[in-house]
Amino acid sequence: MLKIFKVPNTDEGKAFLKLASKYLNKEDYTIAKRGRNPNRAVHAVAQGKRRGAYRQDVPLRFSTTIAVYIRIKNKRNKRIHYGNE
Repeated sequence: MLKIFKVPNTDEGKAFLKLASKYLNKEDYTIAKRGRNPNRAVHAVAQGKRRGAYRQDVPLRFSTTIAVYIRIKNKRNKRIHYGNE
């Protein structure tokens, strides 16, 4: 998995993610979005969870930024041909 973007969780950022998803080569790749927020413990406690519940990711509705990762789909038993090969 390759992290390629750190997008603000704003209307503009959401529009960017929508366009990126629209034009992504879905045969070979998927997009993974992970919510980030420096105050994740506050949100965890507010949801009735323990402070460390959102150690790495937070739900997107609580995030200030979104880390965007590109995953290569499993290509086992498939050959990728480039150009005129």
